[in-house]
Amino acid sequence: MYTLIQNQEGEIFAVSTERIERFPMADSYGDHGQICGHSDAGDWLEITTQDAADKATESKSKTYKVGDYIQSFEDIQLFDEFNGEEGFELNQIMCTGFNYHDGHNWATIAVDWENGWDAPYSYCDDELIAKFNIEVEDKEEIKKTSFGTNYQTESFELFDGNSASDWAAYQVLVLAQI
Repeated sequence: MYTLIQNQEGEIFAVSTERIERFPMADSYGDHGQICGHSDAGDWLEITTQDAADKATESKSKTYKVGDYIQSFEDIQLFDEFNGEEGFELNQIMCTGFNYHDGHNWATIAVDWENGWDAPYSYCDDELIAKFNIEVEDKEEIKKTSFGTNYQTESFELFDGNSASDWAAYQVLVLAQI
């Protein structure tokens, strides 16, 4: 079963539906293979016990109370000091997509950022996805090269690339109006 996603330029890609998952934005990757991390994601700790508030107060010479937040982007050292400790509840911004290795770096394909950013990819129409999943079963091989294989169905042309950077099962061209 495949899900069709498209980038902002309108190019369509087929991805195994099981591959797309919801995960912390901090675990996603930027354009050059760097991990996003808690600070760039905007994660925060909520202080949930008086003991934790006392520890945070002692650490920073600033008064903290139960219910206060330690924002990763404001004080990453304090955030890192107490992340995972009892009395500090981690709150993470989530995203939907998947990580992959392109042969050189790690990268992320995202269809949703919980923080309101525009995701670089979006889901295609359910009707198009349903038609694709029916037709892909009967695809015909058109051409095979060292770069990959071209297939065709009644409504789609597909390319299955051989490169490590080909993260999708297929690049998809819609031939017929759905």
